[in-house]
Amino acid sequence: MALNAGDAAPDFELRSHKGGTVKLSDFRGRKHVVLAFHPLAFTPVCANQMCGYESDLKKFEEAGAAVLGVSIDAQPAKAAWAKTLGLSRPSIEQIHRIRSLVALDGTLLDSLPGPSAL
Repeated sequence: MALNAGDAAPDFELRSHKGGTVKLSDFRGRKHVVLAFHPLAFTPVCANQMCGYESDLKKFEEAGAAVLGVSIDAQPAKAAWAKTLGLSRPSIEQIHRIRSLVALDGTLLDSLPGPSAL
């Protein structure tokens, strides 16, 4: 499924490293959602990327956004990696290799640059 800026973001429900699941529709109308995709846990580049989001988390929260880390890693690996890095936000299984912002009404906005953009 190809999506463009302004399209409604399709709902998803994926397992979180914290246990349970995360649904995009749970945020609809409450928070913007940043999907931060990283290829693999336990790699330096991905660790730097996700730690960058973690260090800027307050800026995202002030902007009314929730940050979700997304990768292909299995839930147990993601849980161990998040604990090692001290990540506080949910990290979920991968669905697409994009980094996007989903607006309050569920529309897909333009892709975002890295975490220092806010």
